[in-house]
Amino acid sequence: VDFEARFRHRDGHWVPLSWRAVVAGETFFAAARDVSDYRRALTDLARKRSRLKSIIDTAVDAILTIDIRGRVEDANPAVETLFGYRLDEVVGQNVRMLMPSPDRERHDGYLNAYTGGGAPKVIGIGREVVAQRKDGSTFPVELSVSEFVIDGERRFTGMLRDISDRRRADAELLQFRSSLSQTRDAIFIVDPARLRFVYVNHGAEGQLGYSKEELLAMAPQDIAPALRPEDFGPLVAPLLDGSRDVVTVETVHRHRNGRDVPVETAIQYVAPLGEPARFVLIARDVSERAEADRLKREFISTVSHELRTPLTSIRGALGLVAGGGPRGSARGRGGGRGDRSQQLRAARPARQRHARPGKDGRREAGFPAGRGRRR
Repeated sequence: VDFEARFRHRDGHWVPLSWRAVVAGETFFAAARDVSDYRRALTDLARKRSRLKSIIDTAVDAILTIDIRGRVEDANPAVETLFGYRLDEVVGQNVRMLMPSPDRERHDGYLNAYTGGGAPKVIGIGREVVAQRKDGSTFPVELSVSEFVIDGERRFTGMLRDISDRRRADAELLQFRSSLSQTRDAIFIVDPARLRFVYVNHGAEGQLGYSKEELLAMAPQDIAPALRPEDFGPLVAPLLDGSRDVVTVETVHRHRNGRDVPVETAIQYVAPLGEPARFVLIARDVSERAEADRLKREFISTVSHELRTPLTSIRGALGLVAGGGPRGSARGRGGGRGDRSQQLRAARPARQRHARPGKDGRREAGFPAGRGRRR
């Protein structure tokens, strides 16, 4: 007869004993073994199993255990959330029910080939695959499969993580990088500590004629000779102290072939939480605008000169008339001296107004007076 019973020790504590009793004729034989360590081990094992079950049941990732035939033996509640099935609809079924075609039809072949000694497709490697929900919709998952043996039988544990959000974020990041790279404006990212470029886009390569590798070995003053290293600190000081969000400056970039490229550069200081701080420079080629400004200045100067030349002659003639001119000529034709003085007073303001090409003269040339380009 085998049984367990507790006996009180001399010091008062209880001791679990495993008994084996044998009766031989009229003789009773009994042997007892202290199973305290065994009981403690069982209690500890139960505690660990409970903890492990809690971890698995509360995991965000779907966790399944399958046998060598692909049949699901166990699954955690995340499977319901991820796939839309109840657990009793999954347990006991082949795991291929969670896969779309053509993986669904190929899965048993993969598993048979592996258990027969073939190379693993996923087991022990991990990969991104496509899973299928109960409603037929598919979504990307990160799948990790490990193998273990219990009582001589091979089993597999699969962990699936929904990476739909990651895929969307990657697609958005790729689109953003592509847009950033292909924009015509030159974009530079500068390390504040070293004042070196850590990123340049294709627009920067096109604007300056250097390759990306060459530009990443340069500093801002290498492409803008007028910008000295000691000038950069005061330029970005309003960004660092928070008084400005953007600083805009007009400068000249030096092309690889030596040509000067006038640019308007917007500088921002970006310091996201948990990421390295950096300066972002967006430089727009304003060569066409600069050429248009030059042509306008030349045109205004030409018009001013053309207006000033006849007005100078008229002013000289008026001076002669005001001074009396040749004797007797005015009286014979222009009437009295009072009439001539009155005409001269009326002519002087008009002559003086048109002799000022920077104001009224510019209006006569078709340009609004008193306006400049505001930045």
